[in-house]
Amino acid sequence: MHKRVLFVISIYNYHREVEPVVYKFIEEGWQVDVLLGWHDQTALDAESVYEERGAHVLWTPFEMAYGPGFPSTNENKNSSINTCSETTNSHVSIIDKLKATLKGAIKKVPFILVSVETLFHLRRISRLKKFTEHFFNKNQYSAIFQGPFHSVGRLDNAFYCQARTRGVPNYCYPVSAYHGYKIAIQARHDNIINGMLPKRLFVNDSIENRCFALLYKRGTISVIGERIFLNTPPLMLASYLSGLELDLNWAKPQPGFDKVFVYSEFSRELLNDGHFPLSKVEVSGIPLFDDVIELINSKERTKELFLWLGLEDGQEFILFNVEPSFEHHYCDEKKHWDNFENMMRCVSGLDLPVILSLHPLCKLENYEYAEKKWGVTISRREKIHSLYPFCKLVVSFACSTNLFSETFGKQLFIYDFFNMILNDSPRAWEFKLKNSLCADTPEGVKKHLKAFLSQNHVQRKSSINLQKACDKIFTAVRDDSKL
Repeated sequence: MHKRVLFVISIYNYHREVEPVVYKFIEEGWQVDVLLGWHDQTALDAESVYEERGAHVLWTPFEMAYGPGFPSTNENKNSSINTCSETTNSHVSIIDKLKATLKGAIKKVPFILVSVETLFHLRRISRLKKFTEHFFNKNQYSAIFQGPFHSVGRLDNAFYCQARTRGVPNYCYPVSAYHGYKIAIQARHDNIINGMLPKRLFVNDSIENRCFALLYKRGTISVIGERIFLNTPPLMLASYLSGLELDLNWAKPQPGFDKVFVYSEFSRELLNDGHFPLSKVEVSGIPLFDDVIELINSKERTKELFLWLGLEDGQEFILFNVEPSFEHHYCDEKKHWDNFENMMRCVSGLDLPVILSLHPLCKLENYEYAEKKWGVTISRREKIHSLYPFCKLVVSFACSTNLFSETFGKQLFIYDFFNMILNDSPRAWEFKLKNSLCADTPEGVKKHLKAFLSQNHVQRKSSINLQKACDKIFTAVRDDSKL
């Protein structure tokens, strides 16, 4: 009997990071199911690559998925897994009628809005639970993989709770260097301040918030003297009433996972905060680096990489990591492009080719003009992890990929326009790496760059672990499964 594993891949970033692990289980002869939890063109592309490699792809019902959804003709993509007809019924519910009836009153009486929102979430979560239960009744798995989600009353929460209820081994695959209770709380607060999350998550934003906080204290936490909610009060209340509340709301990842795989000892130490059992944490390395290891050891592939970048084989270049401040909604459009232009002016005059690595949220067509205007090259084929081993130095914003600079022994220059590192930032301990240089203006960054390039620096030794992460993850799960 073949072992069967389910990968719950709820967002695009999870797909990018876990894809090599999925392929490893396929290569080892396991039956692999992939449940996609977001709906857009990138999800369709993910479906294609997984199915080409032999995975069975399933879709989350449209109303339960993340993201804006498909364009009109593709909106019913989820019908391919209509495993629970109740979940995709589009009839107008009683709650919909109630919301329409109370539309005028809602604007005048905030408490009515909270009540209607709670009812709406209760209905959605009820349908989500039915879908999840039906899914597990229909499919039997030796193991389940999920990402380190930090959501409330959503797809990840339902699968996590269902796996625990049924005793199915549940593993957390690595998607970032950053984990832990403290980081999750600080990040949530910063996302509210920066406009990535609504201001209504502040307890003091409204009288109904303050009332709810008194009744449900464990749903709030204090950060820099301000109390915040993990999510909106109506959603948190609906999650609690529906039985989807987690072991520790603020933890990322959840302590109930059977095992959590992390990038490095640095990542493991971040979980050593008293909220997570370190016996469950295994340092696997970065799955995306498995291909990098093969790339480094292949002269033919290395030569092809430089050719794709328009460079001579082995030519030195600056790797520039583009900050998605506008795309991530923590900066207005004008300021974003002013910052980008100023940084292009900074790096394009240093007599070294500049290769741009775009964040997945950055649209290629919005940045292509820079190639003509500033003489830079956008890496269309290779992601940042594949470029790191071959660059001269790295210019980046405060990003989790900056830890790669330590792995590959590269000098890192950080442009900090949003106070993530400098000026007594509370998150400096996360992003200020030991050997990095940082400035909060393009002029400051350029000064550091010129000083560095004027000297003959010996590159630090690469510390990449030649044991592949996917091998470690597969071996750990195979040995745990006892089948």
